[in-house]
Amino acid sequence: MKTPETPRSMTPMPCAKPSRKRALRESKSGHPEAASATIARARDINPGYFEVDRIDAFFASIRKETARATTLYRSALNNCRTDEERCWVGYFYASHLARTAFDIPAAIRLAEESHAFFNTYDTAHHLGNFYFWDNRFDDGRRLIEWAIEQAPTTEFRRKATTSLVECFRQWSDADLTAGLPPASLAHALRGVALGIELHDSGSTDERLIRSIMRAAVAALKAVRRMAELGPEEERQLANALQRLSGDDGFLVTDSWRYLEYAVSSLTDEMRSRLAPGFRATTIDAVPKGRVRGTVKNVGQKYGFITLPEFPDNVFFQAGWLLPPMRIEDLEVGAPVEFTPSKNDKGQDQAMDVILVGRDVNTASVDSQ
Repeated sequence: MKTPETPRSMTPMPCAKPSRKRALRESKSGHPEAASATIARARDINPGYFEVDRIDAFFASIRKETARATTLYRSALNNCRTDEERCWVGYFYASHLARTAFDIPAAIRLAEESHAFFNTYDTAHHLGNFYFWDNRFDDGRRLIEWAIEQAPTTEFRRKATTSLVECFRQWSDADLTAGLPPASLAHALRGVALGIELHDSGSTDERLIRSIMRAAVAALKAVRRMAELGPEEERQLANALQRLSGDDGFLVTDSWRYLEYAVSSLTDEMRSRLAPGFRATTIDAVPKGRVRGTVKNVGQKYGFITLPEFPDNVFFQAGWLLPPMRIEDLEVGAPVEFTPSKNDKGQDQAMDVILVGRDVNTASVDSQ
C-alpha cells in the first residue's frame, strides 16, 4: 500500500446512471420498495452494468441480507472493466464484509486495494477503521490522523475524530485485557482529550459525546486495576472528569449515568481524589422491581449473576445490557443491577443489566 500523499478526489461514480441516483434518493427518503423497483428496471435495461449490482448489493447489505449482498458484490466485481471500477466496488464491498459479514481480514484486503488506488481522506478513514477493528491500532491511528488532516469539511473531521476516539478506547480495552493497566489508561486519556478538544471547538454531536464518555469509562476501568496513579495521570483524569461534569452536553446524555456508575465503583479514597464533585446517588437505593447481585462469570455473548435471593445463577445475554454498556465492560465480581424475569421454561434471567457501585449489598425486589 503506498504512503498517502496529496489526495485526489475519488471518482463520484464511474458511468453514473440516472436510475442509480433515483434509487438512492428513494431509499434515503424511506421508500425501499420504490428503490428496489428502480434497480430492477435498471437491470432490465443494462443487466451487465456493474453499478446495478453494486447498488443492489448496498441495499441488501443494509437489510442484513448478507449472502445475497455478497453474491451481488462479487457479480459487480466480475462486471468491472477497469481497475478504477474494481477499486470503487471494492470500497463498498469492504464495508459490507466488515460491518455485515464480519470478515475483517477480507475487508482489509479490499480496502487496502481501494486506498492504494484512490489515496483519499475517505479511503484512509475507511481502512483505518478496519485496522483498529483488527487490533492493528497504530496502523489505524496513523491513517485516521492523516484523514483528519486532509478532511475537506467540518462534518468529516468530526466523523473521523469520533473514529479516532473509539480507536483509542478499543486500544485501551485491549491493553487492559493484556494486563497492561498503565498503557490502557494512557490510551483512554488520549481518546478523551481528543474528543473534548473537538467538542470544545463547537463541532460536536451525539456520537462524539458518546465516544468521549466511553473512553472516560475505559480510563476508570484501568484505574481500578492500578496499584497507584502517577501525579500526571491523576491530574489528567481529574481534569477530564471535572470537564465532563461541568458540561450540560454530557450531563443530559444516556451515557452520563453509566459514567457515574464507573466513578462510584472506585474506592472512596480514589473517588475523593479524582471526582470529589460526583454524586454517588446511583448506588444508594435499589429501585422497585430491581435487584442487585455480582457477576459470577461472563463471556463474549452471555454471563451469569449470583445473589442470595436466587437459588441458581441468573443468566443474561449481551443484548440485555442497558446501553451504552457492553458485555466487555463487565468482569467477574462486578456488582450489577437488573430486572428479574423468567424464560419459557421458568428459568431465571436478568434483563436491563447495568453496572453499579462496587461496595453495595444485594437487595430484594420487595425491599422498596
